Amino acid sequence: MSTASHALPARAGLTLFALSLGNFMVGIAAFVVLGLMSTITRSLAIDPAEGARLLTYYAVAYAIGSPLLIAGTGRWPRRVVVTVAMGLVGAGSIACALAPSLGGMELARIVTAFGGGLYSPATAAVAVSLVPAERRGWALAQVFIGFTAAQGIGNPIGAWLGYTFGWQTAFLAVGALALAMAGALWRIVPATTAFRATSTSELGRILITPHMLMALLFTVFYVGASYTTLTYLALIVEVRLGLTGSGVAMVLAVYGGMAFVAAVISSRLTDAFRPSRILLTLCALLAVLMPLVTQGPTQIGLAIVVLAAWSLCSWSHFTAQQSRLVTINPESAQLLLALNSSMLYVGIAMGSALASQLLPVPEFRGLAFGAVAQIAIAAVVLMIGDRMIARHRTQS
Repeated sequence: MSTASHALPARAGLTLFALSLGNFMVGIAAFVVLGLMSTITRSLAIDPAEGARLLTYYAVAYAIGSPLLIAGTGRWPRRVVVTVAMGLVGAGSIACALAPSLGGMELARIVTAFGGGLYSPATAAVAVSLVPAERRGWALAQVFIGFTAAQGIGNPIGAWLGYTFGWQTAFLAVGALALAMAGALWRIVPATTAFRATSTSELGRILITPHMLMALLFTVFYVGASYTTLTYLALIVEVRLGLTGSGVAMVLAVYGGMAFVAAVISSRLTDAFRPSRILLTLCALLAVLMPLVTQGPTQIGLAIVVLAAWSLCSWSHFTAQQSRLVTINPESAQLLLALNSSMLYVGIAMGSALASQLLPVPEFRGLAFGAVAQIAIAAVVLMIGDRMIARHRTQS
Protein backbone atom coordinates (compact mmCIF):
# COMPACT_ATOMS: atom_id res chain seq x y z
CA MET A 1 0.00 0.00 0.00
CA SER A 2 1.20 3.48 -0.80
CA THR A 3 2.85 5.61 1.84
CA ALA A 4 0.06 8.10 1.22
CA SER A 5 -2.01 5.98 3.59
CA HIS A 6 0.16 7.22 6.49
CA ALA A 7 -1.94 10.40 6.63
CA LEU A 8 -5.06 8.36 7.31
CA PRO A 9 -6.26 7.25 10.75
CA ALA A 10 -4.89 3.83 11.63
CA ARG A 11 -8.36 2.24 11.54
CA ALA A 12 -9.00 3.56 8.03
CA GLY A 13 -5.68 2.25 6.75
CA LEU A 14 -6.35 -1.17 8.32
CA THR A 15 -9.82 -1.27 6.77
CA LEU A 16 -8.50 -0.47 3.29
CA PHE A 17 -5.89 -3.21 3.66
CA ALA A 18 -8.52 -5.73 4.80
CA LEU A 19 -10.80 -4.84 1.89
CA SER A 20 -7.91 -5.24 -0.52
CA LEU A 21 -7.06 -8.62 0.98
CA GLY A 22 -10.70 -9.62 0.50
CA ASN A 23 -10.51 -8.66 -3.16
CA PHE A 24 -7.37 -10.78 -3.33
CA MET A 25 -9.47 -13.75 -2.20
CA VAL A 26 -12.22 -12.91 -4.70
CA GLY A 27 -9.63 -12.81 -7.49
CA ILE A 28 -8.17 -16.19 -6.54
CA ALA A 29 -11.60 -17.80 -6.21
CA ALA A 30 -12.60 -16.46 -9.62
CA PHE A 31 -9.51 -17.28 -11.65
CA VAL A 32 -7.78 -20.19 -9.93
CA VAL A 33 -9.69 -22.42 -12.33
CA LEU A 34 -7.51 -21.11 -15.19
CA GLY A 35 -4.40 -22.76 -13.80
CA LEU A 36 -6.35 -25.90 -12.90
CA MET A 37 -8.18 -26.34 -16.19
CA SER A 38 -5.95 -29.13 -17.50
CA THR A 39 -5.93 -31.09 -14.22
CA ILE A 40 -9.71 -30.74 -13.75
CA THR A 41 -10.57 -31.90 -17.26
CA ARG A 42 -8.22 -34.88 -16.98
CA SER A 43 -9.54 -35.79 -13.52
CA LEU A 44 -13.19 -35.65 -14.61
CA ALA A 45 -12.44 -37.17 -18.02
CA ILE A 46 -14.17 -34.33 -19.84
CA ASP A 47 -13.34 -32.35 -22.95
CA PRO A 48 -11.50 -29.02 -22.40
CA ALA A 49 -14.42 -27.20 -24.03
CA GLU A 50 -16.70 -28.59 -21.29
CA GLY A 51 -14.25 -27.49 -18.60
CA ALA A 52 -14.46 -23.92 -19.87
CA ARG A 53 -18.02 -23.83 -18.54
CA LEU A 54 -16.60 -23.50 -15.02
CA LEU A 55 -15.34 -20.07 -16.03
CA THR A 56 -18.29 -19.20 -18.26
CA TYR A 57 -20.95 -20.03 -15.66
CA TYR A 58 -19.07 -18.07 -13.00
CA ALA A 59 -18.83 -15.08 -15.30
CA VAL A 60 -22.51 -15.15 -16.27
CA ALA A 61 -23.62 -15.50 -12.64
CA TYR A 62 -21.39 -12.61 -11.60
CA ALA A 63 -22.52 -10.41 -14.49
CA ILE A 64 -26.21 -10.92 -13.69
CA GLY A 65 -25.95 -11.14 -9.93
CA SER A 66 -23.58 -8.28 -9.10
CA PRO A 67 -25.73 -5.23 -9.95
CA LEU A 68 -28.92 -6.92 -8.72
CA LEU A 69 -27.34 -7.91 -5.40
CA ILE A 70 -25.76 -4.48 -4.91
CA ALA A 71 -29.08 -2.77 -5.64
CA GLY A 72 -31.04 -5.27 -3.52
CA THR A 73 -28.76 -4.85 -0.48
CA GLY A 74 -28.46 -1.10 -1.04
CA ARG A 75 -29.64 -0.24 2.47
CA TRP A 76 -27.77 -2.94 4.36
CA PRO A 77 -24.79 -1.89 6.49
CA ARG A 78 -21.64 -2.32 4.41
CA ARG A 79 -19.99 -4.43 7.11
CA VAL A 80 -22.81 -6.96 6.84
CA VAL A 81 -22.63 -6.95 3.04
CA VAL A 82 -18.89 -7.58 2.75
CA THR A 83 -18.95 -10.25 5.46
CA VAL A 84 -21.86 -12.17 3.93
CA ALA A 85 -20.31 -11.83 0.48
CA MET A 86 -16.97 -13.24 1.59
CA GLY A 87 -18.77 -16.09 3.34
CA LEU A 88 -20.41 -17.01 0.04
CA VAL A 89 -17.02 -16.99 -1.68
CA GLY A 90 -15.67 -19.39 0.93
CA ALA A 91 -18.69 -21.70 0.98
CA GLY A 92 -18.83 -21.85 -2.82
CA SER A 93 -15.14 -22.70 -3.13
CA ILE A 94 -15.38 -25.53 -0.59
CA ALA A 95 -18.51 -26.86 -2.29
CA CYS A 96 -16.62 -26.83 -5.59
CA ALA A 97 -13.89 -29.02 -4.09
CA LEU A 98 -16.44 -31.48 -2.70
CA ALA A 99 -18.73 -31.59 -5.74
CA PRO A 100 -19.04 -35.11 -7.21
CA SER A 101 -19.49 -34.00 -10.84
CA LEU A 102 -19.03 -31.15 -13.29
CA GLY A 103 -22.67 -30.14 -12.76
CA GLY A 104 -22.14 -29.83 -9.02
CA MET A 105 -19.00 -27.76 -9.58
CA GLU A 106 -20.92 -25.42 -11.87
CA LEU A 107 -23.55 -24.80 -9.19
CA ALA A 108 -20.84 -24.16 -6.61
CA ARG A 109 -19.13 -21.71 -8.97
CA ILE A 110 -22.41 -19.79 -9.28
CA VAL A 111 -22.57 -19.40 -5.48
CA THR A 112 -18.95 -18.21 -5.47
CA ALA A 113 -19.74 -15.71 -8.22
CA PHE A 114 -22.64 -14.24 -6.27
CA GLY A 115 -20.29 -13.68 -3.34
CA GLY A 116 -17.63 -12.02 -5.48
CA GLY A 117 -20.19 -9.93 -7.35
CA LEU A 118 -21.56 -8.58 -4.07
CA TYR A 119 -18.20 -8.08 -2.38
CA SER A 120 -16.09 -6.09 -4.84
CA PRO A 121 -18.52 -3.23 -5.64
CA ALA A 122 -19.43 -2.93 -1.94
CA THR A 123 -15.77 -2.38 -1.07
CA ALA A 124 -15.80 0.68 -3.33
CA ALA A 125 -18.50 2.27 -1.19
CA VAL A 126 -16.56 1.60 2.00
CA ALA A 127 -13.28 2.84 0.50
CA VAL A 128 -14.60 6.22 -0.63
CA SER A 129 -16.28 6.78 2.74
CA LEU A 130 -12.93 6.52 4.54
CA VAL A 131 -11.04 9.28 2.70
CA PRO A 132 -11.56 12.90 1.60
CA ALA A 133 -13.12 13.44 -1.83
CA GLU A 134 -9.79 14.33 -3.44
CA ARG A 135 -8.32 10.94 -2.45
CA ARG A 136 -11.14 8.68 -3.55
CA GLY A 137 -9.31 7.54 -6.68
CA TRP A 138 -6.30 6.59 -4.60
CA ALA A 139 -8.49 4.68 -2.13
CA LEU A 140 -10.17 2.73 -4.94
CA ALA A 141 -6.77 1.82 -6.37
CA GLN A 142 -5.63 0.53 -2.96
CA VAL A 143 -8.71 -1.65 -2.54
CA PHE A 144 -8.74 -3.15 -6.04
CA ILE A 145 -5.02 -3.80 -6.23
CA GLY A 146 -5.73 -6.96 -4.22
CA PHE A 147 -7.79 -8.29 -7.11
CA THR A 148 -4.91 -8.02 -9.57
CA ALA A 149 -2.42 -9.25 -6.98
CA ALA A 150 -4.34 -12.52 -7.01
CA GLN A 151 -3.19 -13.01 -10.58
CA GLY A 152 0.47 -12.70 -9.61
CA ILE A 153 0.53 -14.56 -6.30
CA GLY A 154 -2.56 -16.64 -5.69
CA ASN A 155 -3.22 -18.25 -9.05
CA PRO A 156 0.29 -19.67 -9.59
CA ILE A 157 0.17 -21.09 -6.05
CA GLY A 158 -3.25 -22.55 -6.82
CA ALA A 159 -1.91 -24.10 -10.03
CA TRP A 160 1.04 -25.60 -8.13
CA LEU A 161 -1.30 -27.02 -5.47
CA GLY A 162 -3.49 -28.49 -8.20
CA TYR A 163 -0.64 -30.16 -10.06
CA THR A 164 1.02 -31.37 -6.84
CA PHE A 165 -1.85 -32.37 -4.55
CA GLY A 166 -4.93 -32.32 -6.80
CA TRP A 167 -7.28 -29.53 -7.85
CA GLN A 168 -9.61 -30.21 -4.90
CA THR A 169 -6.86 -29.11 -2.51
CA ALA A 170 -6.58 -25.75 -4.26
CA PHE A 171 -10.32 -25.07 -3.92
CA LEU A 172 -10.36 -26.21 -0.28
CA ALA A 173 -7.48 -23.86 0.54
CA VAL A 174 -9.23 -20.93 -1.15
CA GLY A 175 -12.48 -21.70 0.68
CA ALA A 176 -10.87 -21.96 4.11
CA LEU A 177 -8.97 -18.70 3.66
CA ALA A 178 -12.10 -16.90 2.42
CA LEU A 179 -14.11 -18.00 5.47
CA ALA A 180 -11.32 -16.79 7.74
CA MET A 181 -11.32 -13.50 5.82
CA ALA A 182 -15.07 -13.14 6.42
CA GLY A 183 -14.45 -13.26 10.17
CA ALA A 184 -11.67 -10.70 9.90
CA LEU A 185 -13.84 -8.31 7.88
CA TRP A 186 -16.60 -8.44 10.51
CA ARG A 187 -14.09 -7.36 13.15
CA ILE A 188 -12.24 -4.73 11.09
CA VAL A 189 -14.81 -2.92 8.91
CA PRO A 190 -16.55 -0.19 10.97
CA ALA A 191 -20.16 -0.97 11.81
CA THR A 192 -21.29 2.59 11.04
CA THR A 193 -19.58 3.09 7.67
CA ALA A 194 -21.32 5.88 5.73
CA PHE A 195 -22.51 5.06 2.22
CA ARG A 196 -24.97 6.19 -0.42
CA ALA A 197 -27.90 3.79 -0.63
CA THR A 198 -28.68 2.28 -4.02
CA SER A 199 -31.87 0.90 -5.51
CA THR A 200 -33.11 -1.20 -8.39
CA SER A 201 -34.80 1.87 -9.89
CA GLU A 202 -31.47 3.70 -10.10
CA LEU A 203 -29.95 0.59 -11.66
CA GLY A 204 -32.69 0.56 -14.28
CA ARG A 205 -32.14 4.24 -15.06
CA ILE A 206 -28.46 3.65 -15.77
CA LEU A 207 -29.19 0.66 -17.98
CA ILE A 208 -31.50 2.70 -20.25
CA THR A 209 -29.13 5.68 -20.53
CA PRO A 210 -27.42 5.23 -23.93
CA HIS A 211 -24.11 6.99 -23.27
CA MET A 212 -23.59 5.18 -19.95
CA LEU A 213 -24.39 1.81 -21.50
CA MET A 214 -22.02 2.43 -24.42
CA ALA A 215 -19.25 3.43 -22.00
CA LEU A 216 -19.75 0.17 -20.11
CA LEU A 217 -19.85 -1.90 -23.30
CA PHE A 218 -16.16 -1.19 -23.94
CA THR A 219 -15.24 -3.44 -21.01
CA VAL A 220 -17.13 -6.39 -22.53
CA PHE A 221 -15.13 -6.51 -25.75
CA TYR A 222 -11.81 -5.51 -24.19
CA VAL A 223 -11.94 -8.25 -21.57
CA GLY A 224 -13.54 -10.73 -23.98
CA ALA A 225 -10.55 -10.34 -26.28
CA SER A 226 -8.09 -11.29 -23.54
CA TYR A 227 -10.13 -14.23 -22.25
CA THR A 228 -10.48 -15.73 -25.71
CA THR A 229 -6.82 -16.64 -25.20
CA LEU A 230 -6.51 -16.65 -21.40
CA THR A 231 -9.16 -19.36 -20.91
CA TYR A 232 -6.78 -21.95 -22.41
CA LEU A 233 -3.48 -20.37 -21.42
CA ALA A 234 -2.39 -23.42 -19.41
CA LEU A 235 -3.14 -25.66 -22.41
CA ILE A 236 -1.36 -23.28 -24.79
CA VAL A 237 1.72 -23.31 -22.56
CA GLU A 238 1.67 -27.10 -22.34
CA VAL A 239 1.33 -27.61 -26.11
CA ARG A 240 3.48 -24.79 -27.50
CA LEU A 241 6.22 -24.61 -24.85
CA GLY A 242 6.18 -28.21 -23.65
CA LEU A 243 5.81 -27.21 -19.98
CA THR A 244 3.83 -28.95 -17.23
CA GLY A 245 3.32 -28.64 -13.49
CA SER A 246 5.72 -26.10 -11.98
CA GLY A 247 6.55 -24.80 -15.46
CA VAL A 248 2.93 -23.84 -16.08
CA ALA A 249 2.74 -22.29 -12.60
CA MET A 250 5.87 -20.26 -13.38
CA VAL A 251 4.38 -18.90 -16.60
CA LEU A 252 1.16 -18.00 -14.78
CA ALA A 253 3.25 -16.24 -12.15
CA VAL A 254 4.87 -14.11 -14.85
CA TYR A 255 1.47 -13.27 -16.32
CA GLY A 256 0.06 -12.45 -12.90
CA GLY A 257 3.12 -10.51 -11.80
CA MET A 258 2.76 -8.20 -14.78
CA ALA A 259 -0.94 -7.82 -14.00
CA PHE A 260 0.11 -6.55 -10.57
CA VAL A 261 2.62 -4.15 -12.13
CA ALA A 262 -0.15 -2.90 -14.41
CA ALA A 263 -2.34 -2.16 -11.39
CA VAL A 264 0.46 -0.15 -9.78
CA ILE A 265 1.37 1.97 -12.80
CA SER A 266 -2.09 2.39 -14.33
CA SER A 267 -3.21 4.87 -11.66
CA ARG A 268 -0.18 7.04 -12.44
CA LEU A 269 -0.86 6.85 -16.16
CA THR A 270 -4.48 7.83 -15.57
CA ASP A 271 -3.36 10.89 -13.60
CA ALA A 272 -1.01 11.93 -16.44
CA PHE A 273 -3.17 11.20 -19.51
CA ARG A 274 -6.83 11.13 -20.46
CA PRO A 275 -8.33 7.70 -19.68
CA SER A 276 -9.69 7.29 -23.21
CA ARG A 277 -6.27 7.97 -24.76
CA ILE A 278 -4.76 5.27 -22.56
CA LEU A 279 -7.51 2.79 -23.47
CA LEU A 280 -7.20 3.38 -27.21
CA THR A 281 -3.41 2.95 -27.04
CA LEU A 282 -3.84 -0.32 -25.15
CA CYS A 283 -6.23 -1.61 -27.83
CA ALA A 284 -3.63 -0.94 -30.52
CA LEU A 285 -0.88 -2.69 -28.55
CA LEU A 286 -3.06 -5.72 -27.82
CA ALA A 287 -3.99 -6.12 -31.47
CA VAL A 288 -0.30 -6.85 -32.05
CA LEU A 289 0.50 -8.78 -28.88
CA MET A 290 -2.43 -11.19 -28.57
CA PRO A 291 -1.77 -13.14 -31.79
CA LEU A 292 1.86 -13.55 -30.73
CA VAL A 293 0.74 -15.49 -27.64
CA THR A 294 -0.65 -18.31 -29.78
CA GLN A 295 1.24 -17.83 -33.06
CA GLY A 296 4.52 -16.24 -31.97
CA PRO A 297 7.82 -17.60 -30.66
CA THR A 298 8.01 -21.01 -29.01
CA GLN A 299 11.38 -20.39 -27.37
CA ILE A 300 10.56 -20.15 -23.66
CA GLY A 301 12.42 -16.88 -23.05
CA LEU A 302 10.85 -14.99 -25.96
CA ALA A 303 7.42 -16.48 -25.28
CA ILE A 304 7.55 -15.25 -21.69
CA VAL A 305 8.49 -11.74 -22.85
CA VAL A 306 5.44 -11.73 -25.15
CA LEU A 307 3.24 -13.07 -22.37
CA ALA A 308 4.47 -10.42 -19.92
CA ALA A 309 3.81 -7.59 -22.39
CA TRP A 310 0.35 -8.99 -23.13
CA SER A 311 -0.52 -9.15 -19.43
CA LEU A 312 0.77 -5.62 -18.79
CA CYS A 313 -1.41 -4.18 -21.55
CA SER A 314 -4.44 -6.35 -20.75
CA TRP A 315 -4.66 -5.26 -17.11
CA SER A 316 -3.62 -1.61 -17.49
CA HIS A 317 -7.16 -0.73 -18.55
CA PHE A 318 -8.78 -1.26 -15.14
CA THR A 319 -8.07 2.05 -13.40
CA ALA A 320 -8.45 4.09 -16.59
CA GLN A 321 -11.89 2.64 -17.33
CA GLN A 322 -13.04 3.10 -13.72
CA SER A 323 -11.88 6.72 -13.78
CA ARG A 324 -13.67 7.26 -17.10
CA LEU A 325 -16.93 5.90 -15.67
CA VAL A 326 -16.82 7.85 -12.40
CA THR A 327 -16.45 11.15 -14.26
CA ILE A 328 -19.59 10.42 -16.30
CA ASN A 329 -21.83 10.48 -13.23
CA PRO A 330 -20.11 10.69 -9.81
CA GLU A 331 -23.43 10.33 -7.95
CA SER A 332 -24.00 6.88 -9.45
CA ALA A 333 -20.39 5.78 -9.12
CA GLN A 334 -21.08 2.71 -6.96
CA LEU A 335 -23.61 1.23 -9.36
CA LEU A 336 -21.53 2.18 -12.40
CA LEU A 337 -18.55 0.36 -10.90
CA ALA A 338 -20.77 -2.63 -10.07
CA LEU A 339 -22.02 -2.66 -13.64
CA ASN A 340 -18.47 -2.34 -14.92
CA SER A 341 -17.55 -5.41 -12.88
CA SER A 342 -20.56 -7.14 -14.42
CA MET A 343 -19.44 -6.15 -17.89
CA LEU A 344 -15.99 -7.51 -17.08
CA TYR A 345 -17.56 -10.88 -16.38
CA VAL A 346 -19.82 -10.63 -19.43
CA GLY A 347 -16.57 -10.23 -21.35
CA ILE A 348 -15.08 -13.24 -19.57
CA ALA A 349 -18.18 -15.31 -20.35
CA MET A 350 -18.18 -14.21 -23.97
CA GLY A 351 -14.45 -14.76 -24.37
CA SER A 352 -14.41 -18.18 -22.71
CA ALA A 353 -17.50 -19.35 -24.63
CA LEU A 354 -16.01 -18.15 -27.92
CA ALA A 355 -12.72 -19.82 -27.02
CA SER A 356 -14.42 -23.18 -26.56
CA GLN A 357 -15.86 -22.86 -30.07
CA LEU A 358 -12.60 -21.72 -31.67
CA LEU A 359 -10.31 -24.17 -29.88
CA PRO A 360 -10.74 -26.93 -32.51
CA VAL A 361 -9.15 -24.67 -35.18
CA PRO A 362 -5.62 -26.10 -35.59
CA GLU A 363 -2.63 -24.54 -33.85
CA PHE A 364 -4.80 -22.11 -31.86
CA ARG A 365 -5.30 -19.91 -34.94
CA GLY A 366 -9.00 -19.57 -34.14
CA LEU A 367 -8.19 -18.13 -30.71
CA ALA A 368 -5.86 -15.56 -32.29
CA PHE A 369 -8.49 -14.44 -34.81
CA GLY A 370 -11.23 -14.18 -32.18
CA ALA A 371 -9.06 -12.10 -29.86
CA VAL A 372 -8.03 -9.59 -32.54
CA ALA A 373 -11.60 -9.22 -33.82
CA GLN A 374 -12.87 -8.36 -30.34
CA ILE A 375 -10.14 -5.85 -29.52
CA ALA A 376 -10.90 -4.06 -32.79
CA ILE A 377 -14.57 -3.88 -31.80
CA ALA A 378 -13.56 -2.57 -28.35
CA ALA A 379 -11.64 0.31 -29.96
CA VAL A 380 -14.64 1.25 -32.11
CA VAL A 381 -17.02 1.08 -29.12
CA LEU A 382 -14.64 3.29 -27.12
CA MET A 383 -14.62 6.02 -29.78
CA ILE A 384 -18.39 5.91 -30.29
CA GLY A 385 -18.96 5.99 -26.53
CA ASP A 386 -16.75 9.03 -26.05
CA ARG A 387 -18.64 10.90 -28.75
CA MET A 388 -21.95 10.06 -27.08
CA ILE A 389 -20.63 11.20 -23.69
CA ALA A 390 -19.38 14.49 -25.16
CA ARG A 391 -22.74 15.08 -26.88
CA HIS A 392 -24.61 14.42 -23.63
CA ARG A 393 -22.44 16.93 -21.75
CA THR A 394 -23.05 19.54 -24.42
CA GLN A 395 -26.79 19.05 -24.22
CA SER A 396 -26.92 19.06 -20.40
